[in-house]
Amino acid sequence: IVASGISRSVRQFCKAAFDHLNLNYEDYVSTSPEFFRPIDSVNLEGNAQKLKALGWSTSLSFEQLVDKMVDSDLALLQGKVVST
Repeated sequence: IVASGISRSVRQFCKAAFDHLNLNYEDYVSTSPEFFRPIDSVNLEGNAQKLKALGWSTSLSFEQLVDKMVDSDLALLQGKVVST
């Protein structure tokens, strides 16, 4: 697993995925406060500094990555072969 060093919320992920399908995620996703967890005292974000020191850099934006994930799932649902 490679981290970007940027934190994203589940809400941001849902918005990006549904935006790719031209849908409003709020029409399909519901939240319930009983399932919210307490605010983390530690920021859960990966550190890519060692890879960056070796010359690695991200090649996709967050939105592009989510788009590829959605497209892959849609292809699987339609019985199509997914190419990377």
